[in-house]
Amino acid sequence: MEQITREDFAEFVINMRTAAGLTRKGLAELIGVHENDVVSIEKECVRPTESVYLQIKKVVRDEINRKRTTKPNKWIILAR
Repeated sequence: MEQITREDFAEFVINMRTAAGLTRKGLAELIGVHENDVVSIEKECVRPTESVYLQIKKVVRDEINRKRTTKPNKWIILAR
């Protein structure tokens, strides 16, 4: 895992989680940890393991991509 501070990683998780439209509980369920683990990461109490770090990156990327491709195109709706 890259050398990153707990503070920077906490900020990354909060920003990416909210950009993906996920709650703490939703992110926790998708990466297979307890919601309290996500809270601890976001409050800078713990640094995640590399496997959790990689799962967070994957889930957030997948959620953002899914939202991009499933969001209705307003021009298609207006053309109907």
